[in-house]
Amino acid sequence: NATSAFFVRYKTQTSREESEGTAAFLEDQIVTYAPALAEAEARLQRYREQAHIISPQDQAAEELRRVADLHGRRDILRMERHSLRELLARVDAGRSTGTLSRELAAHPVFLSNGAVQDLLRTISELETERSTLAVRRTDANFDVRAINDRVAEVEDQLLRLARGYLSSVETQVASLDAILSQSEIDLGTIPAREAEFLRLTREQKLLEQVLLMLQTKLKEEEIQTTSETSSVRVLDAALEPRRPVGPRPLMNLLIALVVGSVVGVGLALGREAMDDAVRSEEEVRHVTGGARVVGIIPHTVSSRGALNGGRGNSRWALSVQAGRRPDRTEADAYREIEASLRLGEQGGPRTVVVTGTDVGANRWAVSRGLAFHMARYRARVLLVQADVRGTAHVAGAGNTGLWEIEDERDWTAALAPRSQEGGTASIDLLAFAQDDPHEAFDPSRLGELLSRFAGEYDAVIVDAPDFPASSDAAVLSRHADITVLVAQQGRTDRELLARAVSRLAQMEVAFAGVVLTEPGIGTSADAGDTVRWEAGNRNG
Repeated sequence: NATSAFFVRYKTQTSREESEGTAAFLEDQIVTYAPALAEAEARLQRYREQAHIISPQDQAAEELRRVADLHGRRDILRMERHSLRELLARVDAGRSTGTLSRELAAHPVFLSNGAVQDLLRTISELETERSTLAVRRTDANFDVRAINDRVAEVEDQLLRLARGYLSSVETQVASLDAILSQSEIDLGTIPAREAEFLRLTREQKLLEQVLLMLQTKLKEEEIQTTSETSSVRVLDAALEPRRPVGPRPLMNLLIALVVGSVVGVGLALGREAMDDAVRSEEEVRHVTGGARVVGIIPHTVSSRGALNGGRGNSRWALSVQAGRRPDRTEADAYREIEASLRLGEQGGPRTVVVTGTDVGANRWAVSRGLAFHMARYRARVLLVQADVRGTAHVAGAGNTGLWEIEDERDWTAALAPRSQEGGTASIDLLAFAQDDPHEAFDPSRLGELLSRFAGEYDAVIVDAPDFPASSDAAVLSRHADITVLVAQQGRTDRELLARAVSRLAQMEVAFAGVVLTEPGIGTSADAGDTVRWEAGNRNG
């Protein structure tokens, strides 16, 4: 209740303050619009005085009627002028005077003219008197000639009167033409004058309406300011609640669960949408255009362990037996890869290039694991560590199963024929010197070695640099029977994998497929791992 009372007071006070502010604003606007209205009224008055405008529509109608009357009068005068011209033309052509008096008497203009009628009456009396004298006298008689002269004189007066009337008609016609010309000019200016008048009138009325509205609103705000009534009132007073409204733990828990679920799902979907890494066989096939997935290496405890063995100080490491027995799941995965690639079968591939798309795809772990898996069932396996850019450190103990190539002498020794003593589950390793591997590495010679080793070993597995970042893998793939691409789930970029498969297809190498590794398997080849081999009893 106290809150509602406070709100009512607050609303009343704010309404009054708003009304006062609005009233001040309206007063400023009135001060601005009042001079504008006065100026608009003055402009309208000046224009009406200059253009002699009272009511444009009525004046235009009256002007049209006057012009129509003038046209009618001019047409009548033109007809009179035409008839008089024809009559005078016949007179000038030499017709008889008797005919002239009768034609003038019959002309409509002279029927109502008193002077003409008096002259015609005089001519009629003289002709009557002449007819009376003609009975008793001849035409040579003095009285008869006097009457004829008098008749000719009267007819001459009548002719001069007709010519004067014709001249007056022509003057009136010319005057009417001039008046009509000026009237037509005035009529042409009527639309412009009316438009200007309407514009000025509209401007004056608009300002008048705006000013009137402002004054009306100002009065309303002044009344609102002085009024004590409020637009808010309490309908029902609040009652004391029977129980507290909070806290509500169940509702808070439900809201937290809903919000957490929505946020978690949103974050998961957002992360999934922003993740460009491959995660399944279907994605690999989709981004590579149908490339085969030859196997998936699972993440097991044994996958991360180093291949431990004996120690030694000789630069020449040795051929070893496989160390600990791989995890059963991991062994099944390598067995699936071996079967899919037909490794060790009669007529199957013997040289395999294993390359990756990026650092961290566990390429070295796959090469190493495949070699050890095959060594459990094959007599001889050669593992070639051809990644000189991120070579894993290789160490061993004094025997001859490891060739470490450092200079030209090492290449000559590696290419020289060697005895082929048999053994069980043995692995030979070909690596490059750690001091300067780039100087010792020669992809073309290594390809020649691979071609020869394919006849000496049951399987030759080449751990090649990442592709297409390095061209060494492309050179080695041309000397191998098949090429396998290693990709890691959740890490290898889709676009990078698709580009690598496309480049391998363009180079027309024997691309066998993709090996997927789960996150956490093996050790990256550039992580500084040391690979140690368990000692054996073979000579190379």
